[in-house]
Amino acid sequence: GLHQDYAKALEFYHRAAKLGHATSYYQIGVVNDNGRGVEVDKKKARHYYELAAMRGDKTARYNLGASEENAEHCETV
Repeated sequence: GLHQDYAKALEFYHRAAKLGHATSYYQIGVVNDNGRGVEVDKKKARHYYELAAMRGDKTARYNLGASEENAEHCETV
């Protein structure tokens, strides 16, 4: 029943990310990837996914790997 404020959520994600919370970087990527409260920006989304992955977020690592495979940048063994 509460009003969803995407801009406020994004602000809090940025604050948490600056404090080192890896999942917050991932969530910023999701926001940019899906366009929730912002314009869709795939390049910016990938940047935040990479920051999250470098800080240990497993979901971000998985999603980056899956996107590489979908783009056919991976060799199959």
